[in-house]
Amino acid sequence: MVRSSALAEPYAPSTMVRVMITFEADAVSQMDTMQVHLGQELGAAERNAMQAVKKQQQVMAQSIGRKLGYDIQVSENFTLLTNAVSATVKYADLAAINRMDGVKQAFLMPSYAIPEIHATTVSGGISPNLKYTAPSWGATGAWNLGYADRV
Repeated sequence: MVRSSALAEPYAPSTMVRVMITFEADAVSQMDTMQVHLGQELGAAERNAMQAVKKQQQVMAQSIGRKLGYDIQVSENFTLLTNAVSATVKYADLAAINRMDGVKQAFLMPSYAIPEIHATTVSGGISPNLKYTAPSWGATGAWNLGYADRV
């Protein structure tokens, strides 16, 4: 019997997937002169640094797109605690992005889907049915201890 150690790829190479691309340059909170404290407003210098990091990210995203041969779709910019973008790229390009200069790491973003059997349609979209979520957050254990019907 021949065994294969390779796992099947989760997506076809041409499938567009959401990824997180982290860059080697510092995030604002990692810069020596920036003051970032939980629960406190950011100062002008920190806000300006966030804008500068975002501009650098745009330049990097354009450079990555040129190397891949298509414009990557950036959906979110992260500048304060990490220097990263959320983007949509072809699955086959993930390894190439990881090898590019200035990229620290690129990886698939977690994604979730509501099974149709547990979803109801309301005006404008799908509404999740929470009937099946109790075990995931420990409610059944609390109910077993007598805490039923408590908010």
